[in-house]
This record gives sequence, structure tokens and C-alpha cells, in this order.
Amino acid sequence: MGGIGKTTLAEAVFNQISSQFDGSYFIEKVGEKLENRESNHLQLEVLSEVLHEENLKLCTLTNTISPFIKERFNRVKVFIVIDDVNNFIQLEALGKGLIRCGFGSKIIITSRDKQILYNFKVLDCEIYEVEGLNFGEALMLFSNNAFNQNHPTEVFMDLSIQMVCYAKGNLLALKVLGPYLLGMSKQEWESASVDLQGIGDSEIFNVLKISYDRLNGKEKNLFLNIACFFNGYFEDNVANLLDCKYSLRVLLNKSLITIEESGIKMHDLLQEMGREIVRRESPKSPGKRSRLWKPDDVIRILKNNTGTKEVEGISLNMDHLKDVHLNLSSQVFDKMSNLKLLFFNYPLMSNKVYLPNGLNSLPDDLIILE
Repeated sequence: MGGIGKTTLAEAVFNQISSQFDGSYFIEKVGEKLENRESNHLQLEVLSEVLHEENLKLCTLTNTISPFIKERFNRVKVFIVIDDVNNFIQLEALGKGLIRCGFGSKIIITSRDKQILYNFKVLDCEIYEVEGLNFGEALMLFSNNAFNQNHPTEVFMDLSIQMVCYAKGNLLALKVLGPYLLGMSKQEWESASVDLQGIGDSEIFNVLKISYDRLNGKEKNLFLNIACFFNGYFEDNVANLLDCKYSLRVLLNKSLITIEESGIKMHDLLQEMGREIVRRESPKSPGKRSRLWKPDDVIRILKNNTGTKEVEGISLNMDHLKDVHLNLSSQVFDKMSNLKLLFFNYPLMSNKVYLPNGLNSLPDDLIILE
């Protein structure tokens, strides 16, 4: 998951122990660097740094690193961090040339995708999944950024706890929220806390969305379906209904979901990010979005028959509504030819959904009617 603190932790370890090695180098944002450079050139940059040689060059004929340079590297105890690897090809191209280092060397690789690390088979390696900060650590970090001290002031204690719970241990969120609220009055904080329930224009959104952008089409669809409808559902149910067992594994390996005994779980920030992606599909016309879950939007669209072929999923949850009587047209779903998921939940007897003239038809692609 983006923003959880992988790079920050790697930097802290690097700063603490790099002096114990003959040479060290921290390769930042490897994925970005390899988009515009060949891996050989980046390897040469690393070797120049750890061998303390400024004039190393690739072999003219083969455009590769010379055996002499590799032999020198094999005898040197080094500490290298390869940060933010996007895919296995990058790691294979860069990492294979760097693991042949001297005895006692250490290499740390950070990635949002555990599968990349599993595929990069190296002896004596361990995979560590970075966890979010615990509540005490999170409150301290937030307070340092929001109040320039280790704890909230008494007036802001409740609001600070609310913000820390909102971030759920995400390092980036805590770092961004603190300065954003620095210097505000209590009334301004209360207003801002409501605004922050949508993270569309924030730095947090942009960082989290990187992981989403790296998914393929089927994986993106599953991510958005979980964000909008299936957060908390049992894994087997979702896998069978949507035929998505492999895609669930991908989301799990990329830390975009966790799977617990109680069901699939998605971090609140990731869920909000997914829902913001859907909202941006049509900011002013909910009926043209792929997924609908807000009761007000759903009721208005169904009541006015303004759904479109873009709609793929609808969830009407009236848990917190009272005395809603919704009369639907018999053509209510006629325009929604791509509708696949349809959920109605109205546990209170005071809420009713009526089809006084029946229903002409349901979309051919409908998978779930619950």
C-alpha cells in the first residue's frame, strides 16, 4: 500500500548502518529511473558510488559492465537499497547484477507488490511486510505535524483522535493531515474533518492511486467493486460470484486488500480513493458513473429513470433512512444495459421499494440481484 512507510523505514535503516559497509547507495524510485534508462547504466551508477570510482564506463563493444569491474564488486562489502520496484523485469535486470557482491553485504528492496519479491529468488532473503503505525505512534507523529509537539492540546484531543483513526496508521496520511490542519481553529478543524472524508484532490490520493494505475483492466474492476460494494464480504463468495480468484490474489499481494476470517478488508483510505475514481468518471452526473452506492444518488436516479449504459453496479442501502417509499417505473433498468450488480438493503419496515406496474426486464449481463 502506498504511503505506509516502506521508503521511510528503508531510509532510516540506511542512515543508521550504511557507515558500517565499504560502500553504500540508496537507489530512489527505481521504477521511474528505469523508464528512461537502461539497467546497465543504472548498475554502473551504483557501482561507481560503492566502489568510489567516478570514471567507470561500459564496455564499448558490448555495452555491458566489464568483468574486471564485476570482480572488484564481488570483493566489496556493500549496503544497497533498491527502492520502489514496479515490476519483476526491472528487478531482474537491475538486481541480478547487484546481488553478486562481497561477503557480509546487505540489499534492501522495497515494492508495493509482494509477488515481485517472491519471484526474485535469492538465497538467505526474507520478506518483511511493513505494518501501519500503532495508535500511540500515529498520534505522536500527527501531533508533531499539527501542533509541533508530541501530543495534542486538550481542546483538540477528540478531533486529533478522529484524524488518527481516519489515517489508520498510514504514514503519509498522518504527515499530510498534520500540516494541513496546523494553525486552524477548532471550528475550522471540524469543518476540515468533514471535507477530508473525500480525498480527491489531496497528495494522499495521488500516492495511493499509483498502485491502482499499475493494475490491469480486470484487476481495476475488482478493486472498484470491492471499494464500492464488497468490502467485508467473504473471499470465497466474491471469488465465485465474480470469477476473480486470481485477481483477488493480485490485490492481496499488492497490499490493496487484506483477507481475514471475517472477510475481505480494504483500508478506508483505499476505499475512498476507489470511490473517488468512480466519482471522477462523471462529477456532475451520477447516472453516468460505473458504480452507484450513495443512497441519495441511487434514489434520485431510480426515481427519475436517469440511469445510463455506463452503470455497472448499484447498491441501495437504506440502513440510515426512514420512511422512504420508492416507486419505480417498469422501465427503470431499460437504459442500464451493462448493469451486472444490483443490491437492495432496506431492513426497516418503514422503507419500501415498489414496482406498481411490474418490471419490463432486467439487463442480460446481470450477475447479482440481492
